[in-house]
Amino acid sequence: MKERSMTEKALASASGVSLRTIGNFLRPRPLTNDTPGSRGLPSGTLANFFKLAMGLGVEPWEMLCDQDWRRFHHAVEQAHLERTAQNPHRTGR
Repeated sequence: MKERSMTEKALASASGVSLRTIGNFLRPRPLTNDTPGSRGLPSGTLANFFKLAMGLGVEPWEMLCDQDWRRFHHAVEQAHLERTAQNPHRTGR
């Protein structure tokens, strides 16, 4: 969101995910057993995760990596190139 200068409201509009759900992803509540009726951490669904990625215009895996995701992406590409060079008949599965 910061890289794209998006507010939570703008992301909600772009992704179709509610403001409350976005807030739950950004600020999950800690698990507590001592609070009656505590629901613990909110359940972020995979569908909402993908919607948020689409709303941000990024690949879902980019949201899972550290700040230096380009380094990670480069390492994955290099590993794939090396693997296909070793076995050119392999389709990448």
